Amino acid sequence: MKVAFLTRDGELSAFWNALKLVVCDGAKEEVNFGLTRSSSLSHYDFLVTSSLLAGEKDVLNMVADFVVDGKRLVREVELLSFEYPEVKVSGRTLAVGICPKGAVACLTSVPGENTVRSIYPFPFRDSSLDKVIFFEVLDYDMVREANRVLRKGGEVELWVRDEVYGGVNPSIALKFLIRFHVQGALLRGKYWVIKGKKLK
Repeated sequence: MKVAFLTRDGELSAFWNALKLVVCDGAKEEVNFGLTRSSSLSHYDFLVTSSLLAGEKDVLNMVADFVVDGKRLVREVELLSFEYPEVKVSGRTLAVGICPKGAVACLTSVPGENTVRSIYPFPFRDSSLDKVIFFEVLDYDMVREANRVLRKGGEVELWVRDEVYGGVNPSIALKFLIRFHVQGALLRGKYWVIKGKKLK
């Protein structure tokens, strides 16, 4: 059985805040998880964290048979019943952790018309998309991939619930858009929407 734990300072950690990936498969192996994330993941029987955002629960279900969020097992019914916000899509848009109508592809574990069950690397050519939307997924590797697949002038949107509603502080989410020119952040209902643009 292959079990992976996301940790920080020896304690279980949130996906976005983890510094180490500790894998137990007969032996113990520690992988640096600091400025990467999804590129360090393989397939696990169990993936254990202290807490996950909604989109992270979704994408991590693609790399583990069972995902444990704190003390709870993440079930597909939870992902299907989650109340997703209405996200408007235009152009050739890739959505990560959500699948809005009009997206050319969605990286999600929830079955759907345009679902692609892959998280890293993105299965798209360089400069082939107009927009990438991340829904509650804070991952440096995926942001680098978004930069690769977006055309010059392409847009990225990062949606995260405000910490009052169980999400994160928007200043934390901003750190994950380091490859983009941040154009602004606005509060839409309980979600912060942070927008950026690819300049080069």
